[in-house]
Amino acid sequence: MFAIKMCMIFFDLVWLKSEIVMSKSSFAGRIVLLIFSLFILGFHPLSGQNKHAIGFFPTIDHSGNFTNKWSYNSYNFAANNIKSSYSTFLYVYTENGLHYQLHPKLTLSNSFVYERQEPFNPQNRNEYRLFQQLTLKNQWGKVVLKNRFRIDERWVENTINKRYQFSTRLRYLIGYQYDLNPKKYITAYTEAFFATNNQFKFNENWSAVQIGHRLNA
Repeated sequence: MFAIKMCMIFFDLVWLKSEIVMSKSSFAGRIVLLIFSLFILGFHPLSGQNKHAIGFFPTIDHSGNFTNKWSYNSYNFAANNIKSSYSTFLYVYTENGLHYQLHPKLTLSNSFVYERQEPFNPQNRNEYRLFQQLTLKNQWGKVVLKNRFRIDERWVENTINKRYQFSTRLRYLIGYQYDLNPKKYITAYTEAFFATNNQFKFNENWSAVQIGHRLNA
């Protein structure tokens, strides 16, 4: 699959996102152009102060199949700001995972993530993460409903003493896609994040509404 996506993110964190998606699984894979996307992020760090930024979010997402049951993906991005009250370069992120199809509607995933926040800032922060994920997809005609359950195991660096602290997090995503015609579609999702270390509490939410166009459908 090869796709190009543009995304505008705003609320507590605002930037533009461009994305390239490639896959070896089929040389005749679909080409998708996501022509409009609205992404809403609610983020409340421990300092109690929300962060705001406007910038670019270039992404490469590569995926393919080993067999009819096993597949892989590599998802990478770097977030840059053009208007911000803090660092110009927000994130470098890479995610590499294996996926096993338990059922035509159900997929189990295990992935490794490396994230570096404000990489050129002396107070940059590294994070290493593992996650296990279960994805359920149901389709009724032109409608696809997606439910995703994820457990994060996180090793987050303390920017002062450079030691790593372990924490866990639960995430739940529900998404919807509807084909307007063979080329155009609309999709929306929301994802909730729950801290689970000392107490179970909600701490973050991501939501998106997108309109896409398949170039070679």
